[in-house]
Amino acid sequence: MKLYLCEKPSQGREIASHIGARTRGDGCITGNGVTVTWGIGHLVEQAKPEHYNPALKFWDIAHLPVLPDEWHMEVKHQTRDQYKIVAKLLKQATEVVIATDADREGEVIARELMQLNGYRGKVSRLWLSAFDDASVKKALASILPGEKTLPMYFSGMGRSRADWLAGMNLTMALTKAFGAGGRRNLALWSCTDACVGFGGAARTGHRRVRSKGALRGQCDLPDGRGIRADGLGGASGASRR
Repeated sequence: MKLYLCEKPSQGREIASHIGARTRGDGCITGNGVTVTWGIGHLVEQAKPEHYNPALKFWDIAHLPVLPDEWHMEVKHQTRDQYKIVAKLLKQATEVVIATDADREGEVIARELMQLNGYRGKVSRLWLSAFDDASVKKALASILPGEKTLPMYFSGMGRSRADWLAGMNLTMALTKAFGAGGRRNLALWSCTDACVGFGGAARTGHRRVRSKGALRGQCDLPDGRGIRADGLGGASGASRR
């Protein structure tokens, strides 16, 4: 069975209409010898710290850092039913056409499901960023071999794991050290979140958002020392006082 694996239901319906799949099933559409199914974004996520060390069900700096020897994924509770459908179809498939968004995140969404379910068959890639008839027909006529976009998956997983290591370990450490003895969570995000927030505010017309051409951050440590980092035009430096 050839299985088209999409990122979201609307994407699946659009692609199904172009490949002759018209019979709606539970979480999928079939017909013309193919099946189209989808995620709802990510159906799985990185396992939580307590998965690797049960003692971290209650945060304690003594148990940090958490550095997994082997990374594990967990099925997201709110989309578990759709995950079961995709998992069953992957076990029946002889070829998977990755039809998620044409970017690194889309590659991760599809391949993490394939890896978790032990899929080892043929892989192809539908590279599609627009859904007008002409674009869909052109993409379907020039499907890529799966190995062409495999490096994007490795890149995406590397980024995801780096974010997890920094975010989980530092959030726990900062919360226990400075968050009122652990009674108040202090969360840490990657700088991407701040950049997206500023960009969104600027696009929606918030006048107080101004580009200064530089980034500046400062951290004051409990012993009175401080670290300041400045960046300008892509170059950055750090000074300690």
